[in-house]
Amino acid sequence: MKIRTPALIIIALFFLTLLTGLVISCGIPSYPYLYPPEAQDPFATVSVLTFTHDDDNDPAVFKGYEIFYRFYATEPNSAGTSQAESDMRKYFTSSYQISSIISKTTTSTADTYGFRRAIVKETPDDTPQLTITPPSEIETSFQVELVQTNDSSAPIELNLSYDDSITYTLFRSATEDSTYKSFYPRNSSYAENDTDIVDEGIDITTADSFYVAFFVVPYGFDISVGELYANGSYEGMEYIGRFEIQ
Repeated sequence: MKIRTPALIIIALFFLTLLTGLVISCGIPSYPYLYPPEAQDPFATVSVLTFTHDDDNDPAVFKGYEIFYRFYATEPNSAGTSQAESDMRKYFTSSYQISSIISKTTTSTADTYGFRRAIVKETPDDTPQLTITPPSEIETSFQVELVQTNDSSAPIELNLSYDDSITYTLFRSATEDSTYKSFYPRNSSYAENDTDIVDEGIDITTADSFYVAFFVVPYGFDISVGELYANGSYEGMEYIGRFEIQ
């Protein structure tokens, strides 16, 4: 028996609807993404390093920032280029490089090269170290400042633009037993067995200056994927500049 044309159309529409439903239900999954902050001027010789939060980050996912650092024997910025930024691109190639430094349970090439996690003294056991919990400003841009004060004996201060009453202090992961040491003063904050000083050109027994470079990565949590460090590589990180240790 011959099937009439209207019947063929109905059958075709049925299978098209069925196929569309399958495509929708089994579509390509989407994952949250965290955008890196923007450094104000990482190549400037300044006493304040500033980065600005990207307000495209989903406030339901974004939780704060992790700050990393590395010491350099010589000036890491020169003629508009940065050895520190080049090192960031070379060594932070996956989320493993980031998480291994934070967890300290494994050793990565970034860790071996001398990248370390900066510690916010007020929250030494927290992840992220710099938790961002403003009432509503998280949905807009705000700035974070790392401040090298005029007092050479004072630690590096960390300020948040959305609340002038908040001032944190930033410290080093300087030893294997998680003893936190200050970046300043030079004459009492450093020892030859400090594990965060890897650059062989640094000699703390002399009066020669050296440098510390800082890097920032946004941290978030999503129930479907767990912890997020931007996109897990240098593309989600930002080099924000360096201070001289003298």
